[in-house]
Amino acid sequence: MEEFIMTWKKVPEKNKKMLEKVMLDFPEARKKMMFGSPVYFMNGYMWIGTHEDSIFIRLSEEDQKKALSQIGITLFTPMSGRTMKGYVSLPAEIYESESNFIEWVQMSFRFVSSLPPKL
Repeated sequence: MEEFIMTWKKVPEKNKKMLEKVMLDFPEARKKMMFGSPVYFMNGYMWIGTHEDSIFIRLSEEDQKKALSQIGITLFTPMSGRTMKGYVSLPAEIYESESNFIEWVQMSFRFVSSLPPKL
């Protein structure tokens, strides 16, 4: 029997630091470690996090369609063939610009905070 070992590309420190800096404005978010890197939850829902070379966020269906029309934004696929519904990966051009990144985070926050809390 062949053993399957999952390997993750290490998240760059600059991505972790950018996310942590922006998340200071959202003290109600709960930080957890997933995929070997920081991920934040709101009302019990996974909201935003880092994975390998990207930062991912959760969006409404309408916002996700708009986002995917922009160059560089892709569906969040943490493993080949395993796309996570409702999440997109942001390219470096977005999250390396703090003001641009904050706009995306706020859009995502409005959606996630509108969801009924998970118990």
